[in-house]
Amino acid sequence: NYFHAFIDGVDFVFIDAPLFRHRQNDIYGGSRQEILKRMILFCKVAVEVPWHVPCGGVCYGDGNLVFIANDWHTALLPVYLKAYYRDHGLMQYTRSILVIHNIAHQ
Repeated sequence: NYFHAFIDGVDFVFIDAPLFRHRQNDIYGGSRQEILKRMILFCKVAVEVPWHVPCGGVCYGDGNLVFIANDWHTALLPVYLKAYYRDHGLMQYTRSILVIHNIAHQ
């Protein structure tokens, strides 16, 4: 499930999944495996947002989009975009950018 709000011209989309619940203030807590599971799910779901959530009032689907993947947490998003969509003729005009803000800590 998604929670979506459009406030002051900005779309806010939140993912509702059991893996993300009850994290309280420790979103990076848990074992390395638990963290990786959450980040994998986050990346897969993020690529699905344009098909299911009316951002700006429209579900973009296969439109001209740019995903910005920030650090290792979302580094799989470009991989999923290519493997599950672009390689199958979908999201051909969608691009992704991987931003690493501090390579020394990666």
